[in-house]
Amino acid sequence: MFNQFLIDAIIEAIDGKISDLRKYENEHQNDLNNRAVYYAVCRDIDWLERVKKI
Repeated sequence: MFNQFLIDAIIEAIDGKISDLRKYENEHQNDLNNRAVYYAVCRDIDWLERVKKI
């Protein structure tokens, strides 16, 4: 099994990435030029949140 320290480090890294992506999402919500990037960020946030639950 995985070491609890490793699991905690992975969860912390995921939380940091989600935080960064949420910041980008909030800043570019109405930016029509980067709409594809915005949706990719939203998809990545959803994926990371699902991975974190596992």
